[in-house]
Amino acid sequence: MKNNLIGFAFVSLSLSAQAQTDLDRVLFESGKKEMQTDAAIIQVDGKIVYERYGNGYSADKKHISWSTVKATTGILMGIAAEKGLLKLSDPVSKWIPEYKDSGTILDFLHMSSNIQFTEVYDGVPVGSDVVKMLYLNGPKAGFAAYTSSLPLRTGTKPGDHFYYSSGDSNVLMEVLKRATGDTYNSFPWDEYFAKLGIDDATLEQDAHGTFVGSSYLYLTARDFVKLGQLVTQKGVWGRTQVIPKSYFKLMNTVAPGAGNAIAGASTSAYSVHLKTNQPIPSRGLPSLVPELPLDALYIFGHQGQVMIMLPSTKTVMLRLGTDQGWPLDDAGFFLAARKYLADRGLPVWAVQQVVGTPRRDEEAEAPAPDKNFLQYLKVPKLIRTLGAKELCSCVFVLKRDLKTCKKDMRVQLPVNPVFIVNEKKKTVRTTFVIEGAAEARFVSDRLGCQLVH
Repeated sequence: MKNNLIGFAFVSLSLSAQAQTDLDRVLFESGKKEMQTDAAIIQVDGKIVYERYGNGYSADKKHISWSTVKATTGILMGIAAEKGLLKLSDPVSKWIPEYKDSGTILDFLHMSSNIQFTEVYDGVPVGSDVVKMLYLNGPKAGFAAYTSSLPLRTGTKPGDHFYYSSGDSNVLMEVLKRATGDTYNSFPWDEYFAKLGIDDATLEQDAHGTFVGSSYLYLTARDFVKLGQLVTQKGVWGRTQVIPKSYFKLMNTVAPGAGNAIAGASTSAYSVHLKTNQPIPSRGLPSLVPELPLDALYIFGHQGQVMIMLPSTKTVMLRLGTDQGWPLDDAGFFLAARKYLADRGLPVWAVQQVVGTPRRDEEAEAPAPDKNFLQYLKVPKLIRTLGAKELCSCVFVLKRDLKTCKKDMRVQLPVNPVFIVNEKKKTVRTTFVIEGAAEARFVSDRLGCQLVH
């Protein structure tokens, strides 16, 4: 009997070791040169059961969010509504008269504003509105003002269809600014981060002092997981209902516009600034990620960022990266994580189906930018502005060394500009090829860097 028990223990350890090897391989050892995993955490019922870092990151180092911040943007709007500062049914024009359509705050949360905003990242996307907003036209005008000034889609109205739009996120942050007044700069910390015990969050603003609701939240990986844990706990942290119950219900309800088919519209089962894993019967679309349960909520971000939240098993899966394109085998990640948990006797979800196909990315399905080749004259400016802003945040927010920051920058830029880093003033100035320069400055630990010109 004793020998049998020893043999059983050996087999169990071998299975666990193999499960970890498989998980490590899909996240860190894929052999794909375009893939760089910076952090990965799996947490079950508030306890971290897997944690690994790469590319110079560690548990105490912050990482950029990109689009994973959008869930936070939506939750802040839900909190503001619960406090009576605004109503989700309010027309956005009540708060931003420059917006000339009937879309409500809820329409913008659903990314159904009807604003013709293109979200394209591939190639040299100087004609993409997300690039114009963040680096070309938007810094001077303000990100919300840039978006509000764009033409409307024809033949449709707000709420009709879901088109992925980082511009909608930044309009919402301008609404929040006007609704909260003097408390705006502290609102995310007072009403959200501090309640979760997050004391080192950086949430950047544009040069007009409006939070960038689409892109620029910086947290440690463990703090990102806290945001996910809050969702798995249905918005409750300790004894506090941080996410209002009414808003949590919206998070789990597919946006009406996501259920209406039209050529060019996105196909995700989007809710309010994050995705559900529910099918869309009206469009004949099954669950987007059949390797996960129907109750899954998830957010994807640029450069391979993934956060999966499973309320049914109180599981959070986080992966942060500095990828080029989308080389991550996300279905393989989810299945390897499930095997890892099962081998340790932890709760696992019932898989709907193993399909193993790449995820459908709504950003890739957005309308392509125009083919005006004069747009390419803007490439030098883009290299200067993107270089200045992202290097400033890398050096002064993430506190990574200059050599490493330049290496990370090459994932986004074909070539780097000339960088002039002023450690005393905490500024980054760039020049590239032709006349002109760009500058970004560090504002504070909370507000990070701003692109000033």
